[in-house]
Amino acid sequence: MLPPMDFDPSTPAPAAGNTEEAGHRIPDHIGSGGRTGLLTLPQLAEVLPYLLGFFPDDSVVLVRTASGDGGIAGALRADLPPEDAEPHFFAAAFAESVLPEEAGTEALTGRLPEIESAVLLLCRDPGKDEPPRAVRRRLRPLAEALRRACEARGVAVAEVGGVSAGRCWSFFCPLPDCCPPDGNRVAHPGTSTSPIAAAAVYEGYRVPERRSRLELRFAPLAAPALEAQEAALRKAGADRSAAAADRSHSEGGGVESVGLGLRLLHRFVASPPKALADDRADAHDDVLVAPDEAARLIVGLQNEPMRRCAADWVGGSITLGAGRLWRALARRCVGPYAHLAVPLLALAGWTSWLSGDLTGSRIASSLALRRDPGYPFAVLVHQVCNRGLDPAPFLRSWPQPPHGDGTGGGAAPP
Repeated sequence: MLPPMDFDPSTPAPAAGNTEEAGHRIPDHIGSGGRTGLLTLPQLAEVLPYLLGFFPDDSVVLVRTASGDGGIAGALRADLPPEDAEPHFFAAAFAESVLPEEAGTEALTGRLPEIESAVLLLCRDPGKDEPPRAVRRRLRPLAEALRRACEARGVAVAEVGGVSAGRCWSFFCPLPDCCPPDGNRVAHPGTSTSPIAAAAVYEGYRVPERRSRLELRFAPLAAPALEAQEAALRKAGADRSAAAADRSHSEGGGVESVGLGLRLLHRFVASPPKALADDRADAHDDVLVAPDEAARLIVGLQNEPMRRCAADWVGGSITLGAGRLWRALARRCVGPYAHLAVPLLALAGWTSWLSGDLTGSRIASSLALRRDPGYPFAVLVHQVCNRGLDPAPFLRSWPQPPHGDGTGGGAAPP
């Protein structure tokens, strides 16, 4: 099964300007000001992180170009397959997910509607001491397979490019003056002085992080905290199994999980991190939860009624506090208990979407689906994020959050 895809159907990319860089030019309509320009592959690669919200390392990205003015109409990302995977199988699965054969059929995580033409970009970091031209050779069979698979479904692939180590090239351009063996330079977000970067800053875009760095926010704790958390999870699992065997205590476990969850939620809402940096904010949150508390709530959230209850903990500052709690608990799913993070990742994606953080929602729900491709709540979160749905109507109709809005106006849980 193809990994879930990240799709942005509407986010405009910053204006390109008229810089004269080497490489094939791709007609494009970029930015919210209605400006029409021509993008080279390096310029498109520079725009890509702003379009997706993160730098798509180890990814294949399909950029849909609209008919008529050739504008960017959306971008869809999937993980690159393992090195030993058969390119044709992956390409067929990719094309099937992007372009279902039946009219009106939606792919699992959102497809690009009415694609007539597209540009494909394969992004892969080189290995140690590996030049970009070596990455180019390794990825060429996959590039060819993807082009054939998409064109077999009626999509004109205008270009297939590669991005690696700050270089960009066309897989099928034979001219060394246009596409040298080591590619053309791509300006790194945050360091570029090009019109693209300037327009991004002007329009309020944050400098995108690498996808791998954003995923680190959900990475399991390392030693020495790992050992204590693993032991706590082992005990919590045994306690829950014993309680399930004793029917007289089975319902009490759910009540205990709700009470514990509300106490931790109130603790997180009452203690927001002062540091803006993600790593410092996460370190602040990690000390708010003891190993035994984390273990009991993680085990409790494997129960569907408890997950449904937790999904309702949104509204006002509750949403941000809940998102921090779910991320902190996901980091506590260590060692052989890593699979327990799936519902927590889905909940983190849910709260990120509700708070307007589409990048965080895509990262969290993609991680959940990478572990369990069929997990329903993660599929739902990925769908609403990919389709560009506005969370405001959901929040307006949502029930009153627990203990007020988290600002002290309501009673704290016991």
